[in-house]
Amino acid sequence: MGISGGLGAVLEGVRASVAALDALEKEDDFLASGAHGGAGVDIGAGTDVLQRRYGIRLERLELMARLEAQLAAVKAETAAEAVEFQQTMTPPDASIQDRTYADMSVVEEIAGVLTISSAAAGALVEQSRRICSLPPVMNALAAGAMSWQHARIVADETEGLTPEGALKLVAHFFDPDAPNPARGAAPGELVPSRFRAKVRGWRERHHPDSIEKRHAKGAADRRMEYVPGLTEAIKRWIRMRDTKCTFPGCTNRTPDNETDHLQAWQHGGTTGTSNLAQLCPKHHRLKHHSQWTPDPANKNEPPGWTSPTGRHYNPEHPDPEPTHWPQRLLALFGDASERETSAGALEWPDGYVPEHLGLLEELSVPDDPGPSETELPADPFPEWSLFLDFEDLEAQVLSG
Repeated sequence: MGISGGLGAVLEGVRASVAALDALEKEDDFLASGAHGGAGVDIGAGTDVLQRRYGIRLERLELMARLEAQLAAVKAETAAEAVEFQQTMTPPDASIQDRTYADMSVVEEIAGVLTISSAAAGALVEQSRRICSLPPVMNALAAGAMSWQHARIVADETEGLTPEGALKLVAHFFDPDAPNPARGAAPGELVPSRFRAKVRGWRERHHPDSIEKRHAKGAADRRMEYVPGLTEAIKRWIRMRDTKCTFPGCTNRTPDNETDHLQAWQHGGTTGTSNLAQLCPKHHRLKHHSQWTPDPANKNEPPGWTSPTGRHYNPEHPDPEPTHWPQRLLALFGDASERETSAGALEWPDGYVPEHLGLLEELSVPDDPGPSETELPADPFPEWSLFLDFEDLEAQVLSG
């Protein structure tokens, strides 16, 4: 598993690619300096200066593509090894559940280090491990003979194949001595879409199960789960404050997100806004089975997080824009807003003041306030009739 010759061999190739880029840069600086006699001057062997500088750009791009592939090989092997180290550190008598959460934890660590989503980190780890298990693919990537995108295609298209089937597919495209090898351009010489088409075509022709059988299995494995819950006033507040799962990088905004005690209730945690946060089911369970630790929250800010290796991730903050009320709506709400803002009789939880009340206090009505109440039609905005009764809305919120 991994790169032939080890990581040192790949890093040597990386250094060679960087040295070649440096040599091209020095040549281009010399040509740009004018020391050779100026643009359009032949610098030897019938080469025009501008034509040569154009050629240097193409050579740079070629070297950069090779360098990106070599670094992708290093990245893939490093990600796969990180999971292996985590699995080695897991006690041998650990349950399957504990091992699963240990793997999830290292995926989240990788996501945080690379500043990518947990889904992208999970895909990177899975693809890296599969590529590392296929030496011809990994060696071609490490040599810069094909891109990470080409290698990822092999990882995707070998998913679901037996190890023997995956090795046969790889041998067909990467081993010229294999029985009936692929003809024509090498994998790295094909644009990724054409390479995927060739790989997928070969896989379908040699797959032991028909497409109908695989479709039936996939349909049987699908499921949807629904857990009804009572989403209480404090839960609604947390949902408005957090807007999504608070775990670093998670974008889950679905209604099945759960309100979790940051400090466990049985350990003295209170049921208040400073000790509650929204978590998706996946990260809720990860929190309870790993050393990912949330910071305290407060009424207006969600918690940050600290990873098992001590890396801290600050919380994301919603960035809403204040509501801009149309003049005609201000005219309609004039009486109600005056009653609400002047009397101040309404008592909201934890000192909360609805956004529209504070906004109406700050807005100043222009010299032309619009039509008077007698000039307005009886119901100028019938489609708004369900949304404009704020007193009824306030009563609903206060009653829970």
